[in-house]
Amino acid sequence: MDKKVYEFISKQSWDPILERRVCRRCGSDFPIFSGDKDLLAKLAPTVGNEKFDLPLPTLCPDCRQRRKLMFRNERKIYKRKCGLLDIDTICTQHPDSGLTIYSNKGYFSDQWDPTATGRDFNFHKTFTENLLELRKIAPCQAVDQGDDNQNSEYAQHASSLKNSYMCFASVWWEDLIHCSRISNCNRSIDGTSMTISDNIYDSFDIYNSNMVIGSAKIIDSSYTFFSYDIRGSNNVIFSAGVVNGEYVIYNKKVPKEEFKRFFEDLKQQIKTYSGYRKAKEEFRKVKNAFPHKASDITNSENCYGSSIVNCKNVMNGFEATNLEDCRHVTYAKYGKDIMDAHGIYPEANKCYEVVAVGYWSYACYFSYLPRAGHDIFYSVSWYPVNYIFGCVYAKGIDYSIFNKKYDPNQREEETKKIIHHMQSTAERGEYLDPKLSQYPYNDSIANEEYPIQKIISNGQEQILNPEWTGTMTVLHPEKTLSDATLDLWWEKVSIRWRTQEMEINIAEWTETILAKDIPGNIDDIDDDILSKAIICEVTWRPFKLVRSELEFYRTRGLPVPRRHPDVRYQERLQLRPPRTLHLRPCDKCGVEMLSVYPGVTEFKVYCEQCYNKEVYG
Repeated sequence: MDKKVYEFISKQSWDPILERRVCRRCGSDFPIFSGDKDLLAKLAPTVGNEKFDLPLPTLCPDCRQRRKLMFRNERKIYKRKCGLLDIDTICTQHPDSGLTIYSNKGYFSDQWDPTATGRDFNFHKTFTENLLELRKIAPCQAVDQGDDNQNSEYAQHASSLKNSYMCFASVWWEDLIHCSRISNCNRSIDGTSMTISDNIYDSFDIYNSNMVIGSAKIIDSSYTFFSYDIRGSNNVIFSAGVVNGEYVIYNKKVPKEEFKRFFEDLKQQIKTYSGYRKAKEEFRKVKNAFPHKASDITNSENCYGSSIVNCKNVMNGFEATNLEDCRHVTYAKYGKDIMDAHGIYPEANKCYEVVAVGYWSYACYFSYLPRAGHDIFYSVSWYPVNYIFGCVYAKGIDYSIFNKKYDPNQREEETKKIIHHMQSTAERGEYLDPKLSQYPYNDSIANEEYPIQKIISNGQEQILNPEWTGTMTVLHPEKTLSDATLDLWWEKVSIRWRTQEMEINIAEWTETILAKDIPGNIDDIDDDILSKAIICEVTWRPFKLVRSELEFYRTRGLPVPRRHPDVRYQERLQLRPPRTLHLRPCDKCGVEMLSVYPGVTEFKVYCEQCYNKEVYG
């Protein structure tokens, strides 16, 4: 964020800036607030009778975030053989990764001993070198799925689901297809960031709503079509900023019969692919014609960021709910005393530099842990464990170091020795090295938040991100999985890069059909399309329909999509406000304010007071 943004936050929050630092990776200026230092002091762990202070960050918040997100793969899955059982399984690790993977059936069985990979720490090597050697031999869990899933094989970071397909980072749902970050939802396709909602299609940020199509930011509403920022309303079409409305078209209340006639015409239009795309373009115009709120902060105190609800003392938070005393957090729910985290679930406490921590976890540091645990340091694990240090998939091995079980007192003494060693190698206080990630950069969600998209030619294949802040050189572009070097101005980071797509559900001999050759009207689609792979009109990647998906389109009068599910997902992400703050004037009253939107946008941006006047009158 810009220097002036930090200064504005400092004044507003009465949180002095103690010093400024230069990020050693991107070279940007970032501050150390008094609150940062206080929270780090509060988070400092004690091992045995010795307290270890947490050093101040050497990277800016964005670089710290990017580094962590390289360890989380939410959407990319492959098919491989289980390394323990003679069965096929889906997994998140690329077939050329060199990693051993166990299917969930094998991983949770008693047919292997997780301590078999345990080893002593070699004090002649760095911590990273030790952990990299362990990662190469420790079996990985193929996917993070709950054991209560039913008929929902193709899913990742998912539990309590039924009759669902290609769904990610979601819980408690049924009959969903191509959905992400969902809880308590049913009968929906192509939805992202939805809670307690049913019958949703092609929509983003939906809460407690029913029958929503082609819309975004819908709360407590039903029968809402191609609309934006609708609350407590029913029967709304092509509208924005409607509160407690009914029978609304283009933000005007109309008689019930007039609404029905318009709706019937719309239904006939969107049965065709061209008609649906036309309606989506109209949605974009309606959305951009209505002023946007600078940032969404609801029922919260001393909070800075956006999409913040019921929080207190949250600095630089995005998609945050029920948090207290947290800094630099995204996609977080129910937590306290947390700094630098992505993916916090109920009820995490006292965590620093973590990804996907929750289920009543506490005292977790520099780790990736989608399951419960406490007193965890520098580890990667998908199984509930406690008192571990430098472990990789240490299933059920409490009191362990590098997958070797210790007596509790021995563990404390060995942990202290390793921490002192890490201080001598300048590794103490830093998140795991990116080369320890199981995933190539473009399989991880780091590529969603910090995409590397533009290819240039300069002797080698090089890829440049949109902001031109760093280049990445693919060392072996002819391979499906290549070593790569991400050059972030002052530092070169070793990563991996996937050079081509692999579709796990499409056999090579499958008959294909170009998107443009699909009948435009859903009424003209027969079951033969289920046996064909559709070639995406944007990326030329193949994808297939499943029967329940086709039935959904038929019963709701929607056209068969012509774009790959990943393309549709990226289109929905464009509806999400940026996760950064800018200092800009309100387009109505001119007051200086913090906003997730920069100074130049397609729409007007209002401060909270002006926005509320516009919406509520």
